[in-house]
Amino acid sequence: MGSVLRRMSEGTRQRSALQSRNFRFFWLGQSLSLSGDRLASIALALYVTLELKDPVGLGLILGAQVAALAAVLLFGGVLADRFDRRHMIIATDLLCFVLHAITAWLILTGKANVLNLLIIEVGFGIGEGIYRPAFSGLLPQTVNEDLIHSAWGFAGASESASLAIGPALATALFFGAGPAWAFGIDALTFLVSAISLSFVVPRVRGVVADSSEPMFRAIRTGWAEVKARKWVWVTIASWSLLLMLSLAPWFVLGPIVAKQLYGSGTIYGLHETVFGIGMISGALLGTRLRPERPLRAALLMMIPWPLQFIFFGLGVPIAVLLPAALAAGAGLGVYQVFWESALAHWIPPETLSRVSSWDWMGSTVLMPLGFVLAGPLATVIDPATLIVIGGVIGGGCIALASLPTETRQLRRAPDSV
Repeated sequence: MGSVLRRMSEGTRQRSALQSRNFRFFWLGQSLSLSGDRLASIALALYVTLELKDPVGLGLILGAQVAALAAVLLFGGVLADRFDRRHMIIATDLLCFVLHAITAWLILTGKANVLNLLIIEVGFGIGEGIYRPAFSGLLPQTVNEDLIHSAWGFAGASESASLAIGPALATALFFGAGPAWAFGIDALTFLVSAISLSFVVPRVRGVVADSSEPMFRAIRTGWAEVKARKWVWVTIASWSLLLMLSLAPWFVLGPIVAKQLYGSGTIYGLHETVFGIGMISGALLGTRLRPERPLRAALLMMIPWPLQFIFFGLGVPIAVLLPAALAAGAGLGVYQVFWESALAHWIPPETLSRVSSWDWMGSTVLMPLGFVLAGPLATVIDPATLIVIGGVIGGGCIALASLPTETRQLRRAPDSV
């Protein structure tokens, strides 16, 4: 075992991405906005289910948001390969600042309802659809090539921290100062992010995509890069099913099941906080581990992820549930670092945002259906049972992702050592 760990941790003395001034500004802004965004998403779930008492409405809101995200992702990927990715992210940050400032005002004045929240979250989804492929393409431009793996580790740790800090703050604010504060703070984090990004000077990486190529042909070019790599398209397909059938029911029904089985909706927030702590640990661990076959190692570490949902739906004691959430978060944290690093190293830079947009689109295109169906299904099937079923299906999807030989045998890139 010791020799295996030594082989996996080769190269841990390499420089840190935080030594890059550009990455520090990039990382600061994105870390704040991610934490605020997660805070708002948990507050939204609590507000609609506990205050408006409309879980079906929550499913519609989340479904509409993700549908809008999926609708613009591929176009966002083309734009991010053609134009300044930094300017695109700043524009989306300012859009999201305005949208969630309006949400805070609506809740504060008692005018928030399912319809206006749905409209706002559609706008938020559009902004996110432009932001995500630009983010994936911009991050490698903030560091030298040998620091991309480290940069994705810190980015993953930021996302993980948002899962830990966001739910805790959302729960405290919701039951304390009120949900309007959650959206107000989220809005401010987007403003800070836009300011921080204005100090970033990205390096040139690869060639700029041909802006004269018709939009739909450019999208097909991105798809050709995906289709040429079985390790990419099978993973995308597997995660598309996993998110629809496992994660979507969790987001919609989790607060209800927490109250049903554990007596309080705060357990849902606590679970997400512990899960986020696990993701922080996993992301930081991912920056240090250097397995020869990173995706195979990452999928093995994902095994606890579906188990946490099965345990939650079965109502196991908290002393069992929370360690399972911690292990699941750690596995996902490692997986994300290895996956994003593999894309950044093995996909041509001039098509990276388009491939990333196919990744994001494939991972979310079926999720709106999961959101919309979760509420109605819970009226005929016990919500806890639905979460257990989702966990079992999630385990099957992880197994499906590991089937291609290309995935299991993919080696780490030479410049990631």
